[in-house]
Amino acid sequence: MNDSPQDLQPGDIVSGLEPSDLVVIQRLTYSDGKALVEGRGVRSRRPVKWTLGEDEIAGLVKIRPSDEQKHRLSQIENVLQKAALLESIARGEEIPDYAWEPVPEHFNIMAATKDLHVFADSMRMLTDAGFTIPDMFEINPKDAGEILISRDQAKLAEMVAKLKQKKGRTSKVDVPNAGGAA
Repeated sequence: MNDSPQDLQPGDIVSGLEPSDLVVIQRLTYSDGKALVEGRGVRSRRPVKWTLGEDEIAGLVKIRPSDEQKHRLSQIENVLQKAALLESIARGEEIPDYAWEPVPEHFNIMAATKDLHVFADSMRMLTDAGFTIPDMFEINPKDAGEILISRDQAKLAEMVAKLKQKKGRTSKVDVPNAGGAA
């Protein structure tokens, strides 16, 4: 997954150039024992340009996604989601299947990670019902993100019920009791 950077080439993703970002190398030239590395931050999308000596190049860590991960990453358009996945790959973490579901570009995944456990519970409820995040955005693009990260399980259950109705499923969705008797 991670390699020594002696064989760096354009397209490689490395950590160690920017303090809080991974960098995709776009151009690499060697001259007088130094390397000029040009690239773009994965999260920031900001262009970066560094002149590095051999010791500094040796300090870089190349991120090597597996072939399956490369394929899945190619389907992700949301920059923040792609950056989070690459960071998880860099740390060697196992990534759950639902994290690979493409999240629409306008969805602020950083807001969702504030209450990650709430988001995970919402994702579990959604996937248990057989739906994905894009399904939610298809039904209600304006409120889908907020519903996913809210603590309002009743609204999420309503959304799942709407999804089931639209997709022609008839099973009832349990709506949590909001504090009163049934």
